[in-house]
Amino acid sequence: MAESPLRDAERMMRDGRAGNRHLSERKDLVTQTANIAARGKTRPPITDPLSKEYWTRERLAWLEEAVNDNNDLYADYSAGGERVDSYQGSTSDLVRRLKGLPEWAGLSERQAHRAVVIGLARLRRDGEDAWDLLPSNELNGLSAEDDFVAGWKQLRVGSNPDALRNAVEKAKASPISWSEELIERLYPVSGKFKVFCDVCIYLQSTVGGDGYILLPQHQLAELLGLKQSGISSFCQRAESGGLLEKLDGSYSRTQRKAIRWRCTRTWCREEAKTCS
Repeated sequence: MAESPLRDAERMMRDGRAGNRHLSERKDLVTQTANIAARGKTRPPITDPLSKEYWTRERLAWLEEAVNDNNDLYADYSAGGERVDSYQGSTSDLVRRLKGLPEWAGLSERQAHRAVVIGLARLRRDGEDAWDLLPSNELNGLSAEDDFVAGWKQLRVGSNPDALRNAVEKAKASPISWSEELIERLYPVSGKFKVFCDVCIYLQSTVGGDGYILLPQHQLAELLGLKQSGISSFCQRAESGGLLEKLDGSYSRTQRKAIRWRCTRTWCREEAKTCS
């Protein structure tokens, strides 16, 4: 029997409501999925090196490249036979690179050891000793592991000549983008004064915000192509502008006691491209 026009209309209305309900449910599901994806994208990155989640695919690729470069540099250094210019441990370049990352700069040698083991083990993958990825120190008989711990502790005091030379090289090759506020405070900013200030910022990043740095004026003057008095003038300008704070102003060349400074700025992550 054919349905009445009234029942026909009621059935069509029910079907329409059901279709709208299914469409609404699908839209809700899409919205929920998009929200979950958005939350995943905006989740702040893990910045604790002691966390396993810190070692993303990108960071592991960076670590692998840093390990390979470290090994090549130490091999060249060992083959060259030059020991007078500067000391080079078997893990020195890796230590310097890690110290250049703000989240690593303030770690103790024990913390840095635990953190890098996580990354090296992820690179090794076969369960063997992760430190085999790095060379032993042929000059003093230290294993790669012991060399790393010794190098990390030595670089923390901010007085290692290699740390100073590395900071100068970074300041020249990778100038730091300053905030407008910092530019105004240190104005006028000439080319050499900018390099000097960037050296201070890079050095501070190796010891953390609470550490101190040394600015040996004769060595720094030679590296920057200035006179000692020029470095002294730059220190005064940076102090007046609030970039440098004098923690211990006592100085004795005979006792090899240098002025201890703290730079009020540290180097930001490479992707940030700024320092404020």
